Amino acid sequence: MPRLLISYRRADPFSVQLADCIDRQWSAEHGPGSVFLDIRACQPGLPFDQEIDQALNQVDAVLALIGPGWAEEFDRRAAQADGELDWVRRELAHALGRVYLPVVPVRLPGAAELGSHPLPAELAALTQRQGAHLANPTQAALHAEVAELLRRLHGVIANQGPYRFVIQGYKPERHPADAALPQVCLLTSSAAPANALPDWWPTLRDFIRQTVLPAVPPGSPHPLRLRLDAGYAIGFAAGALLHPQAGVAIELEQRQPNSPEIIWPIQLSPQAADTPRLHLHPEPAHPAAAPNAHWAVALSVTHRIDASVRQHLEQHPSPAISQLIHAHLPEPSPNAVRDGGHASALAWQLASELHPLASAATPRPRLHLFIAAPITLAFCLGQYLRRLLLDVTIYEYQAHATPAHYLPTLTLNAKDIDQRN
Repeated sequence: MPRLLISYRRADPFSVQLADCIDRQWSAEHGPGSVFLDIRACQPGLPFDQEIDQALNQVDAVLALIGPGWAEEFDRRAAQADGELDWVRRELAHALGRVYLPVVPVRLPGAAELGSHPLPAELAALTQRQGAHLANPTQAALHAEVAELLRRLHGVIANQGPYRFVIQGYKPERHPADAALPQVCLLTSSAAPANALPDWWPTLRDFIRQTVLPAVPPGSPHPLRLRLDAGYAIGFAAGALLHPQAGVAIELEQRQPNSPEIIWPIQLSPQAADTPRLHLHPEPAHPAAAPNAHWAVALSVTHRIDASVRQHLEQHPSPAISQLIHAHLPEPSPNAVRDGGHASALAWQLASELHPLASAATPRPRLHLFIAAPITLAFCLGQYLRRLLLDVTIYEYQAHATPAHYLPTLTLNAKDIDQRN
């Protein structure tokens, strides 16, 4: 059910009449509850501002009804000594801040051209939105114009998705101007500080929680599409923040060797009997290490890395790893992961097999994760390993360093991805 919010000034009788007309026509087609109209939609006794904010995070489009004196009213209210709150200004600023949300200015008969009078800074973007002009105030003409407006708006909503975002941890491959787009998150990847989160973590967390997730209304038929131009640490962290309980359908743009970029829906689903599964082989690492304190997991999907991980553990005895778990496909290769469903299944399998082992350990171990897999699998690991509530350190292979070596690039504690942080 597509949902619509109508922003209007109650002091303007024609705006009230038009809002009622839009409400009746849209609700007749899409059902009760499909329109948020302040007087009717707000629940008695609940805070008005919270109701509006919640509605703006759930609707699929906003209509801003602009009548005579609409822009000048911002100046009048701003000049009031008592600081009269302007709900129209507040709700439109919120709406314009939500990426991909269509905000349609609708100019009513007698209203000045939008932009002819200066707008508050937070509403300036409204002048760049494609709008509509209702020129005929008669009842019959108004009904027909509203019907045409809503027909066009329905088409905009239907063709809205997918909601595409880019998380950029490498040097940008696109035009530099894209860096200013709200759909692009630029991060500087670096080594993880000891016992601390990397500098890019707050930026990524806020981008996902404040920009990405609010852009996709609940129940949207369109997926969230993510491009990860980044290493395993950022991919894992993005998956931990965009876990399956976030309630949105997710697609990843996956680059396969020697083939065009393809779209992989991320969905846990039954796999065919011949789909490759992981084999887990635990083995002792440092005999002198404290039991269960630190475990290493070497994930060999595109190629085997168990030998290089053993070498790293021998050369870096601190922290002392008590157990190395080699998780590998029967025949690792660059194209071993077939699609997003397969990546989800492999991540789920690894998390499911680690769960009883970690639950039986006292104290619960910290995982040191070494990955050789598509970035999509690192993302899925973040989604499912977060459920184990274990502390995790991600290592990335520095192939161009002299000598080449593994470097910890993310140290993530279970509390770091708690939604309350």
